[in-house]
Amino acid sequence: MVFCRCHLSHSLAARYSGGFFLGLLLILLSGCAGSQPQAPYPAFMNASEAPEVFLAELPGVRARRLAVNADQRTGHYLVDLPVAWTGSSSASPGKALEIFVLAGQLSVGSDLVLGPSGYAYLPPGGLGANLRAYDGARILYRLSDPHPDAVIQTPILLDSNLLAWQPTELTGEFIKELRFDPGSQQKTWLRRIVPGTTLPWRSSLSATESILVSGDMDYAECVNGEVQLGPYLPGGYIRRPADVAHGGPGVVVRQESVWLQHESVSLGRGPTAGCPFP
Repeated sequence: MVFCRCHLSHSLAARYSGGFFLGLLLILLSGCAGSQPQAPYPAFMNASEAPEVFLAELPGVRARRLAVNADQRTGHYLVDLPVAWTGSSSASPGKALEIFVLAGQLSVGSDLVLGPSGYAYLPPGGLGANLRAYDGARILYRLSDPHPDAVIQTPILLDSNLLAWQPTELTGEFIKELRFDPGSQQKTWLRRIVPGTTLPWRSSLSATESILVSGDMDYAECVNGEVQLGPYLPGGYIRRPADVAHGGPGVVVRQESVWLQHESVSLGRGPTAGCPFP
């Protein structure tokens, strides 16, 4: 198994004061021989390289499209909101909206301001909330159809920095639950992995969407019985179907890594056998 690690430095240097957005996004790419690993689903990609589109729900904004279902008008986007931008969560009636703030500040409603790592879930059926980015902001914006078994019908607005990391069964892995719906079983959470953590092969009965918020690591996918191992830096993105084995002993965590993950309900067949690691 051979892969080339292409070094991507992705930093946001920003000052949010005096009503001016002075953020600067620096993307430095250096090529190297070889090729990126390939998977039959989105993996080993960076959000900053996703196709750029206009997002009708956010007037005056261009966004990076991570996932989209044009027929259902759902999708997941990386969005840079300009200085003095205003909008509304009611721009997508009948859809559930999730927002995660990566940089800057986003005002939701009349008096709540979400800073970096702030999270909002706005279920369909409400009157909507005003959204404002006085000094600009970078957010993840996810629209989805409501699940018929969902029981959460009220907004969730929180600063995830105030939540304590909860250990998992694995040494070196921790989670923060942002949303879990006991009816639909859908959930959104943060996953933190520290250097030196050994991950087993895993699979899930549900489709999973993940984006690396911070960190530096290699992660593996089991594709048709073969290991595909590739690098992830901030903005690294995966949308993995149910039943696909991933992780394994090839995972290398160079810097503490935090993933934002969303799991939706699907009809998986059950855990798959892990790839034998060469």
